[in-house]
Amino acid sequence: MPALRGAQFWAAYGVVELFFLAVWPWIVAPERPHERFHVGFSILIVGLYAAVGAAVTALAAFGIRGALSVSAALRRADPSELYRAVAASTLAWAFGINMALAFQAPAMRAAALAMPVLLTTTLIVGYLVRPLAWVIAFARPWTLGIVLVGTTWLASHHAGRLITVAALALALTGAVAFRRRIEAWSPRLKEAAAAAAFVLLLGAGAAIDPSPPIGAFRSAPSEADGPNVLLLTLDTVRADHLSVYGYARDTSPNLNEFAADATLYRDAVSAGDMTLTGHASIFTGMYAARHGAFCSREVPAGWPLDDRFTTLAETLKENGYRTAAVVANNGYLGRRHNLHQGFDFYDSTGPALYLEGPPRYWLRGAVGALGFHLLPYSKLMRWTRDAAEINRRVFRLLDVASETPFFLFVNYMDAHRPYLSPPPFNAKFRGRNPRFGAAAYESLLTEIMSDKRSIAEEEREHLTSQYDGAIAYLDHELGGLFARLKQLGLYDRTLIVVTSDHGEAFGDKNLLEHGSSVYQDQVGVPLIIRYPGQDGARVVEGPASGVDILPTVLDALGIAPPDGIQGRSLQRESGAVPVLAESYAPGLVMGFHRRFRLPERAVFLGPWKLIESRKGRRELYNLAGDPREARDLYGTEAPLQEEMEQMLVELSAAGSRAGSDAPKLDPATLRRLRGLGYLK
Repeated sequence: MPALRGAQFWAAYGVVELFFLAVWPWIVAPERPHERFHVGFSILIVGLYAAVGAAVTALAAFGIRGALSVSAALRRADPSELYRAVAASTLAWAFGINMALAFQAPAMRAAALAMPVLLTTTLIVGYLVRPLAWVIAFARPWTLGIVLVGTTWLASHHAGRLITVAALALALTGAVAFRRRIEAWSPRLKEAAAAAAFVLLLGAGAAIDPSPPIGAFRSAPSEADGPNVLLLTLDTVRADHLSVYGYARDTSPNLNEFAADATLYRDAVSAGDMTLTGHASIFTGMYAARHGAFCSREVPAGWPLDDRFTTLAETLKENGYRTAAVVANNGYLGRRHNLHQGFDFYDSTGPALYLEGPPRYWLRGAVGALGFHLLPYSKLMRWTRDAAEINRRVFRLLDVASETPFFLFVNYMDAHRPYLSPPPFNAKFRGRNPRFGAAAYESLLTEIMSDKRSIAEEEREHLTSQYDGAIAYLDHELGGLFARLKQLGLYDRTLIVVTSDHGEAFGDKNLLEHGSSVYQDQVGVPLIIRYPGQDGARVVEGPASGVDILPTVLDALGIAPPDGIQGRSLQRESGAVPVLAESYAPGLVMGFHRRFRLPERAVFLGPWKLIESRKGRRELYNLAGDPREARDLYGTEAPLQEEMEQMLVELSAAGSRAGSDAPKLDPATLRRLRGLGYLK
């Protein structure tokens, strides 16, 4: 009986938690971004709740049995009601302890632990001293689940704190005033009334959620008469793993077709080696040393983009464009890093995190961790939405785009760790090892980045097979996007930019992932632009940078760029123009080898590349004959390297952050950054 009661309470709590995570936001605001719902995994998690609840309650009831022999009051209690009280108390204590561990402030921890103490005391009084029906109603599975989750959920949402306090005060007042009448109700009626009250309460809280629905994009004024602009960033995709750039594997057939009527920039490089730096440079036309949105030793999670910089979205909005964004990278492209400036609609929602579960004070993360060893390293563990989910939101935006010009920014993240793609793409290329799971990868990452060993060939083959499969899956979804644009008659009326924010390392130079250097595997990116009305392919040699995207787009639209940008229009300027790439490694690889402790920069001039580290290291490569940077020529080209060193000084002239206070990111953002591998 105790185990059954515990299973009922904990399973009901799991369903309520899932409801607030993935169902309730969609009911109250179907147009707003919301977490996805996965039936199979949700059933598994609720089953785990039931199993944990059964075990914990049975253990607690075993201890209660000893008290039965010494307490006359307990001997008079109904065992069924007593075990219900025990089950409710175990759930309340688990929730309270978990919530206390999630908070740092002593006062918040005390408040979290006061909740199970108060509930347990109330139940003892209610059952043993004076049975009060209105108190006992809280010791029912659905009511308790809604009280625990609903109150804390609402208290964390904007003005919900005031609503929570007022509603609870009103509920307690009403319960006391109508105590005798409530006592006459059946247990089921009491539970239904409590649930209905909380649903109405949460409806009021959801109504004040300020996140913009798609209607904000539909109703935004649009006075521009130029072409639409579509900017696609393929997060973590390096150019040399795309077949459109000559890669041996057929990873990008749809991009091959797209490039047949577009301009491909053969030697494009990102301005940085990680998401925040790369995207901030794309949006501002400036290098990281000037716009300041990068990771540092003082701010490992990254400085947000300052409001004083004018972004591409802001410029287009000022010139009559409606603006919208749908992004998969909910870490550095979330609102906390301020890259959403200028967008009428900005969707940075992540998937439901079943094993890490937001928010931290829910039990989902702790209970879900038990399922980690029961599950494969699968799509269910993604921290970001996949390309198909991103496209579903993008298609809804395109359906309401109508005839007025828009700027749409779309970020895909399928090629980012953990390189997850659905069948058949996960087995499309040779080298996959199905037994290579999350634990093996984390161990490999630590050993390589700590400089303890080199990557084994079979490990490299597995990682690249999954990375290439993820790119192939992403390319498949891009084909669907291009087809939708053509179907809606938007393809030929849209300036389309396809690029990436950075690349990915797979063991060369004894590096993995990104955010640790300016070598080509981390900064060599694709850049393909289809200008409106373009007929036929064009290939442009020579370095092009992410900072060139803003001036190029604005030039094509006939709009003057903001002051202070460092990029140039790729439609106008040609010849050997130097470009810069920067790595601010300390923020991303804290805890790894000391070789990452200082930033490094690279300047590109024609086929030549000069790398400089602040600790004095210099390297010089001719990428035309040495694309993998195997032959360091520094010291053999004295006049050239002196000229490039001066260019490096001029391009990396830093903006000042003197006197700036380090930003504080909320726990949810920090958790997402850790989940994506950006923080250790």
